[in-house]
Amino acid sequence: MSLSRPVNKINKLSVAECFPQELRDTFNDMIEAPGYITREGETPARWSRLATFIAFPDLKSTDSADSNINQRSKFCELINNRLHRLIDEEHPRSRYSVPD
Repeated sequence: MSLSRPVNKINKLSVAECFPQELRDTFNDMIEAPGYITREGETPARWSRLATFIAFPDLKSTDSADSNINQRSKFCELINNRLHRLIDEEHPRSRYSVPD
């Protein structure tokens, strides 16, 4: 009699098997459109402000939008002049934040 748990095999599906081609094409068209803005992407002005708040953590915000950037800076760090998110429970390594 074995005391070990049975191993559940997980079948991994490819992208082609998960989503129909029409849906993948539509998604690619959407993200490649000139007017598309990613929610997580950083504009140059926002990136610059984030870098300022990271370099000078005691700096005060000037308005509500600036306050949001200041709060976000508490979860970021600069590595080789590139913005990375800090390590958290779900992500054991820092993650590069891609600018727009």
